[in-house]
Amino acid sequence: MSIKIDIISGFLGAGKTTFLNQFIKNTDEKIAIIENEFGDISIDSDLIKGGFTVKELPSGCICCSLIGNFKEAILSLSEEVSLDRIIIEPSGVAMLSDIIKLCQDICKSSNKEMIITNVITIVDLCNFYEYEDNFGNFYLNQIKNANIILLSHLKEVNKNELETIVDKLSDYNEQAYIIEEDWYFKRELNLKHYIEALEIDRVVIKENLKDTSRIKKLLKSTTIDKPKVFTEEELKKALELLKDKKQGYVLRGKGIIEIENGKTVHFDFTPKNYSYEYMDEICKPKVVIIGLLLNTKLIKELF
Repeated sequence: MSIKIDIISGFLGAGKTTFLNQFIKNTDEKIAIIENEFGDISIDSDLIKGGFTVKELPSGCICCSLIGNFKEAILSLSEEVSLDRIIIEPSGVAMLSDIIKLCQDICKSSNKEMIITNVITIVDLCNFYEYEDNFGNFYLNQIKNANIILLSHLKEVNKNELETIVDKLSDYNEQAYIIEEDWYFKRELNLKHYIEALEIDRVVIKENLKDTSRIKKLLKSTTIDKPKVFTEEELKKALELLKDKKQGYVLRGKGIIEIENGKTVHFDFTPKNYSYEYMDEICKPKVVIIGLLLNTKLIKELF
């Protein structure tokens, strides 16, 4: 029986890990996860819930500097562990077309039968126009090469805005299956019907994409591995300040912060919104900020 490979992509802060947690908790399959983050430290792996094998590939992109590590991770998982499915969560700035091609090459070279089943892209509706305008094909690559498109932050756009964005997504990728159901806020939503619907054995690959290497070179990450202890009000103020261009153009912020009451919270930041929630377990505090022209000094002072 072949091992299924799913790729869950999405630009910075789209909601990949949130979806991944919903995806894996509604299946009895034997799953392994390959987690790739742009920054020097891994945060998302702390947020993946369940007894699954997780391989971390931090500090780099699996379609660029980590090609060898990525291939080794997939092949070793397929040989060492009895698996039904390998789920790949690439960094938010990965080129999806390159990852698909790399996975296809790995499938051909593997001793085990492996097949790419789902190529999922999550689109943050709140930031769609900003990312489309500022990043062009670098951003749209993930949309154009998906066979499934999920939408996040539906409650923060009105019906007309939603219809307009869905029309644009359809124009960019006529073959993708766009799911408009509000999965993001229904944390207890059973995604079994999604898993069944997502078993589509085709992969859309678009050619002649413009060179996007310059944008990727401009993207930087700043890591704070020992952030200070905050009150809730101080954390809110810090997240508000990330919107200030004095810090640079912050595209994504995420981290685990210790609050004065001895508990830890996990926060998420994108240019249009931020949120935080208390964690059930105490985890090591750490912060990663990703963006353009970052003022590292101010960001580190902030955290």
